[in-house]
Amino acid sequence: NAGAEIGIFTGSYQLSVTHSTQTFTSEVEPNDLPNQATIITNGTYFGGTVPSDIDYYQINGLTAGQSLAVSLVGNTPSNIQISLLDSNNDTIATDFLSQGLVRVLPSSGNYRLKVTGSGGVVAFYLAAISVRNVSGTLLTNNDFATAQSLGTGPQLLPVAGRLTSLTSAQVY
Repeated sequence: NAGAEIGIFTGSYQLSVTHSTQTFTSEVEPNDLPNQATIITNGTYFGGTVPSDIDYYQINGLTAGQSLAVSLVGNTPSNIQISLLDSNNDTIATDFLSQGLVRVLPSSGNYRLKVTGSGGVVAFYLAAISVRNVSGTLLTNNDFATAQSLGTGPQLLPVAGRLTSLTSAQVY
C-alpha cells in the first residue's frame, strides 16, 4: 500500500514454499590440514564434528567479485566458528557468532573453509555454501522502485552491498 510503513502491508497475499533435494557432503577424514580439505561445490550442504579436530573444505574455480556465503543451518551449536581462507591459506573472513559469513571474493582461484569449535563440546554441525555473481547494480537498490531481485527457488541467496551511512538502506 502506498504510504504504508515498511514491513506493514494489508490485503491478500499468497506464500509458496517449495522443497528440493540438496547435495550433502560429509567431511572425509583426514581433513585436519588445508592440503587435506574435503572438496565441496556450490549449493552443497556439508557437515562434520568439532571440536574433536579442525575440518577444512575447499571450493575450486571461483572468480573475483563473486559473493560466497556460508550459512550454519539446523541445530548447529553456537560454539562453531567458520573462517574463509584464500589460496595462500590466509584468513580473509571469519564468523565469530555462529551465524555464517558472506564475502565478496577479492581474487579468482580456490578457497578453503576452516571449521573449528570451542568450549570442549563435541558437536555435529551442518552448513550450506552458495556462490553467486554480484551485479554492479547492487549498490543502487535503496528503495522499492530500484530493489534488486534475488530470484526464486530453493537456494541460499547471499547478498552483497554497501551501506554508506547510518541512514542508508539496501532493498531486495
